[in-house]
Amino acid sequence: MLGQLASEYLQKMGYDDNQFVAFRHYDKEHQHVHIVVNRVNFKGKCTSDSHEKIKNIRICKDLTKSPGLYMATGKDSVEERRLRSMDAIRYHMMHCVRESLQVADNWKEFQIELAKVGIRCHFRYNKNTNGIEGISFSIARDKVLNKKGEAKMRHGISFSGKQLDQSLTLAHLCEKLGNLIAVVHNQARDMYEDARQDWYDTHNGFEVRNIDTVFPDFNTRFSSQAEAGQFSAPDILGNSKLLASSFFNELMEKFEDVTDAGNGALQVGLAALGEILFQPYQPAISADGGGSASKLGWGDDDKYKKKKRNKTATYTRER
Repeated sequence: MLGQLASEYLQKMGYDDNQFVAFRHYDKEHQHVHIVVNRVNFKGKCTSDSHEKIKNIRICKDLTKSPGLYMATGKDSVEERRLRSMDAIRYHMMHCVRESLQVADNWKEFQIELAKVGIRCHFRYNKNTNGIEGISFSIARDKVLNKKGEAKMRHGISFSGKQLDQSLTLAHLCEKLGNLIAVVHNQARDMYEDARQDWYDTHNGFEVRNIDTVFPDFNTRFSSQAEAGQFSAPDILGNSKLLASSFFNELMEKFEDVTDAGNGALQVGLAALGEILFQPYQPAISADGGGSASKLGWGDDDKYKKKKRNKTATYTRER
């Protein structure tokens, strides 16, 4: 059967008219076949190896399924002790990110837990569509050591959430940590309500009759953000309300964790993403009573919510 599979493999890879030799080995826990093939076929032409790696993966999977052989499901079935190089690093990062996610209740805690093991998260943000396209995780070179305690890599390495594991895509992370747009929208609403209360407290009875004109309903004023926050994860297509290009230039100068990813996209950290998402709210909150993106806590139990509750109770007693 292995001989038949080897022949099918060569045929599907385009090497069916080439010299080859196949070796059956038993030196590992699983028996396997090594194939050496001559790229120059019997007609004297060189066989194309374009996209060979992708073809190899697809064909191997198809050949495994066709005779009913066992196909391991999920990354938990992999024998990690036998992994080498980048695969070993990728699985190490996968476990670190999973463990950080288990103990985190919000994005800020998640970022802190990742930092403890030398990992940082970055978001791919499309400045042409205002859409958040995905998340990636990077680890510094000095955090991956060999048996001698020396750095194994010459530079840091990064994997997308999907490359680490399907459960670590942005959509799945948002299921536990919250939709990033909803988090910012809710915290900006708290600042807006603080500003509204401050304005009410500092104006006379005749003026406060116009409070709904000065401070219209928050979700109505920021309807696109309110609508986007209703979903479990950010819409990768974003919306048509674009930020000025000068804003992104300033952002790249201000934050070290912002890089140009090309094709109209930026690779940004959590702090920079907060600046981007908070920016549409800034004029309304600043003009009417203060507030800044630095107040964003990325958590559910935010101190500004407590502040709002305490102030409301005080005003009620005084009146």
